[in-house]
Amino acid sequence: MNIDLLMPTLSEVEILLGCSLDKKNFHAIEQGVSKLLAHGVPRVIISNAHETADFSQDYWADGKQKFWITSKRNSHATLSASLLAEAIKSLITTGYAPVDAVVMAKAYINQNSRLSQQFEPLTQQNWLISQEDLPWITSSAEQGMQRPFFQKAIDLGFYLIVDSFAWLERLLPCGIKTFQLRIKNKPPEMVEQEIKKSIALAKKYQAKLFINDYWELAIKHNAYGVHLGQEDSLTADIHKISQTGLYLGVSTHCYYEVARAHALQPSYIACGPIFPTTSKKMPCVPQGITNLKYWRKLLEYPLVAIGGISLDNVNDILSCGVESVAVISAVLNNPHPEQIAKQFLQCFEKPVSVEA
Repeated sequence: MNIDLLMPTLSEVEILLGCSLDKKNFHAIEQGVSKLLAHGVPRVIISNAHETADFSQDYWADGKQKFWITSKRNSHATLSASLLAEAIKSLITTGYAPVDAVVMAKAYINQNSRLSQQFEPLTQQNWLISQEDLPWITSSAEQGMQRPFFQKAIDLGFYLIVDSFAWLERLLPCGIKTFQLRIKNKPPEMVEQEIKKSIALAKKYQAKLFINDYWELAIKHNAYGVHLGQEDSLTADIHKISQTGLYLGVSTHCYYEVARAHALQPSYIACGPIFPTTSKKMPCVPQGITNLKYWRKLLEYPLVAIGGISLDNVNDILSCGVESVAVISAVLNNPHPEQIAKQFLQCFEKPVSVEA
């Protein structure tokens, strides 16, 4: 018999492995699941692997990814656990990636547990409606209970992403107040000089400058903020960034990554790509306007829309109610970047009707 998903209790893990586990030892739980995977089980989730007065934590591993899923404690945890595997399998069958399916299923369980004891079938009509029920994902159980918190970013508006000090020097006089410096493939000594000069120049123009990935240099030279991709958010010292008072933005492309970002409680969440983009190869399909509207209604974080945005579609993006729109190629690849940048700024000056 083929097993797609195994969801044992900790006691059942002990029976399957023929050994006892220290249930208060997170590492022991992780090792136990690893042994189950070694026996050929493709996916394992232990529901309610750890509980406190405030939180309930599940542990997921599939041989490729492993993480802890933390939710606010609710009074129907036992009932919820009996339905979680069914919801995950249903979503995987529908075509969602397993890591997205586990986040969506857990959110569905949390939502139904909070609203009532009756569990309705999972459909788009009762899809996740409140950030309150969204779980957060961390690499360790301890991280799930010790989340950092960042001041929310305000007045981001038009957000231009550039790859050099030269572009900042050229475009800051246009009146743009939010930039991201994304430097790639340059030697370390050049990177630091670019970042140092860029931070100083942005402050001269009273602009917000986020440094992409180089969080240590952002701290060293007192940048406004840091922007991290998903991989870098796993290795950066998030608590140190938080303690220094810098703002934090995080990229997301799916439910799983939103749950990862939610664990960090960042200053803003970037959603994308909204449309097909040529700035870099993306492993995920475009979000589209419909999904962007959904994220805007669900998430309480300031949202930055990114990916394939141009003057032709920027008003459609703004009508979703997002706080900011990030652009790269629409400006930098244009023969008249200053002119196009000013046209984007004008879009933010006009009142836009936000669709309900």
